[in-house]
Amino acid sequence: MIPDPLLKAIQAKRCLLFIGAGFSKNAEMPNGLTMPSWNELAIGLSKDLREKSNEPLIAASNYAKEFGTNELIRKLSELLHVYAAKPGKVHCKLTTIVAFDTIVTTNFESLLEDAFFNKKPIHVIAGDEHIGKYSPSTHTNIIKIHGDFTHHRDIVITQEDYENFLDRHPVLATNLAAWLSTKTPLFIGYSLSDSHFQQLRHILKKQLRDFMNKGYIVLFDADEKKINEYENDDLIVINLKTKDTTREKVLLEFLCQIQDYVSIRDTDYAELPTKEHIQKDTEFLGSGENYDIQTGKIVNAFSEFEDTLRDALRNYGIEENRLNRSFSYLVKTAAQNGILDPNNVGELTRIRGIRNKIVHTKYNPTSNEVDYVTTMIKDAYKQISQIKHLDELTTIKLFTNKTTYDENTPIIITGNVNPRLPNVPVSLRIVNSKNQAVAIFQVDVDTSWDFKAEHTPEGPLWNHSENYTILATCGNAKNQQSVKITFIKKNVSKLLSNIIQLDDESYDLSYLINGGDLKNILPDHDSNSLIFKISAISRGELFVTLPRSLIDSKRNSQDEEFIVLADGDETLIDERRFDDHRTLSIEFPENTTEIEIIGSQLGGKTIQSSNIVRPLNGSGAPRDDGKYLDPQTLIIKKGQKIVFLNTDTVAHTFTAETAEGGPSGEFDTGLLMPGNSFEYVPDKAGVIHYFCMVHPWKVGKIIVK
Repeated sequence: MIPDPLLKAIQAKRCLLFIGAGFSKNAEMPNGLTMPSWNELAIGLSKDLREKSNEPLIAASNYAKEFGTNELIRKLSELLHVYAAKPGKVHCKLTTIVAFDTIVTTNFESLLEDAFFNKKPIHVIAGDEHIGKYSPSTHTNIIKIHGDFTHHRDIVITQEDYENFLDRHPVLATNLAAWLSTKTPLFIGYSLSDSHFQQLRHILKKQLRDFMNKGYIVLFDADEKKINEYENDDLIVINLKTKDTTREKVLLEFLCQIQDYVSIRDTDYAELPTKEHIQKDTEFLGSGENYDIQTGKIVNAFSEFEDTLRDALRNYGIEENRLNRSFSYLVKTAAQNGILDPNNVGELTRIRGIRNKIVHTKYNPTSNEVDYVTTMIKDAYKQISQIKHLDELTTIKLFTNKTTYDENTPIIITGNVNPRLPNVPVSLRIVNSKNQAVAIFQVDVDTSWDFKAEHTPEGPLWNHSENYTILATCGNAKNQQSVKITFIKKNVSKLLSNIIQLDDESYDLSYLINGGDLKNILPDHDSNSLIFKISAISRGELFVTLPRSLIDSKRNSQDEEFIVLADGDETLIDERRFDDHRTLSIEFPENTTEIEIIGSQLGGKTIQSSNIVRPLNGSGAPRDDGKYLDPQTLIIKKGQKIVFLNTDTVAHTFTAETAEGGPSGEFDTGLLMPGNSFEYVPDKAGVIHYFCMVHPWKVGKIIVK
């Protein structure tokens, strides 16, 4: 049962809603993933630490000290599954409760913004500089009191961040205190052990002292001891029971009850049924057996329909402040604008009467009433779906000031909405190549029907050089325009590190990459080489420091140039040599996937010792390891003889070029029977690819110095 003082505070818009990490556990997650709690984040962070801790703030502080703040934020975004998580049913239901015009959250992800996206106007306030956007009369304001991944510079996560919060965010803290001096706090998704919760309570008590309003907190299946703990902290517990159901369903029902109460205005109380009305309804609907289980069906069905009706009116251009009025007003407005059949107004009002009987008189509906409500609501849904709303006639034009950006270049987004929808903002979403959102925000359309926004591509969500898409939506979700941009991450400020394992030895390899991202580094013993797997979004450069103990290139004890290939073709390099290491600066073209650095030694060993190429036994059939030749890559000087010797039990060919491109004619052994050989002397430097025409999966290459 929801306390009546809380319901009245919500209805009067005097309730300040606080959303914590527990609320995010209701997110829609793929592949069995679950959203971690605050304490589970500490465990996830500690796995990488030398000095482990189960205390969230200590673990975060240790992680920042050991790996840096940027890496801490990147790790948090990974643990919180920011790319995989989607708003759940509970998030979507929250967007329908118009009385919550200000929502404070300590969560770093953007599930709330995503739920409101393209549904209602929102302002996201993540720091002192954003507080000027606060507008409860026209927008739902989401206060990210501890920052988020989009506003990563404002994130409060370490012990030091908590201690310095009031000094770093005095305006935000003061406004929070001001809201709480006139509003009733409602906490959902928090526990007493939650560091976020403890800091919130500390701020409020310090700012308000004895003037702090008594608050409410939602718990699930709490025992008497736990309830007493919260009550000792001046909080009234709303204890939701989950017997034979889930927390999500119970919380969904809780929000539905709030929505139902809030949507009843004075005009609706006039519709509360008298005895005569009840008798008339009974005569109209017929009598039948009462079903307790049906009450929730009618209440929830009506609630969902009311949401849909408001969305339809919003899309039609009805102002937001008019959408907060009574159900009767909504139905009449919909009928006047052709969204609903005027003949159905009376029937929908009758349905509202049934719903009011259930809520206010604890009436159990009959099976006939359930069927009647279901039929009428289905018919109303059908009418709404057939209306061609104003926003379906709207066109959007979308532009950016450039096509390529880096971390230091703001993205300027401009556009036009024709015709302009009154009080309907343009919702903007930026997604990566996997359609994962890295930014979600809204922008208002001015009286000239134009809009403009600016977003700087920085932070942990922008951690890959790749193509991104900006999506602009106004009103109906189908009314969308998009434009593609390219983002290049330049790690010019700090060398990155990669540990290479080779023959039970570990080697620390430093690198820097511009124009792409490094995916993996693989040693190749057959060719004395290191293979760098990369994703190149544009023309770029790889700067790498190679320990001589890991890889070297020598001839007669003298240093010799490395051979460097970008997707099999030689590329330009600039090299510097030192006693214990060598540095290479390697240019690569757009869309490169592999850079191979070939030397004469790998791990101090020189493996290749002859100029003979042999097929491995059994290479006449595909192999899981992809190895068919010895060596797979032959390195030789110009003018030296190459011998292709068939030591297998089946016939092979060694044919220059590739199976896709066909023979080049540079050399072709023809069908080489077991025991036979073929000699070839290259007369120019370069890379020669070859394959077997009988077994086209058998490919190799020759590097001629």
